Amino acid sequence: MPVTTCPLCQQHNQCAIANQLPAQQCWCMQQPFPDKQAISVNLPANQCICQQCVQQLLLEQQQGIKRLD
Repeated sequence: MPVTTCPLCQQHNQCAIANQLPAQQCWCMQQPFPDKQAISVNLPANQCICQQCVQQLLLEQQQGIKRLD
């Protein structure tokens, strides 16, 4: 799977670094992320998830849902 693809939804992850842009231009620099311990998802270390999936994970964390996919 290309590094520009979100490993959860397989959509473009809009990662600035994967698109050869400075990290400061990436959406993730201004985005809160869920606690890693609260997520049971095995994510590749070299692949970013997309902003929509981050939002969904934050919502699930607030609701006490733990993903198992």
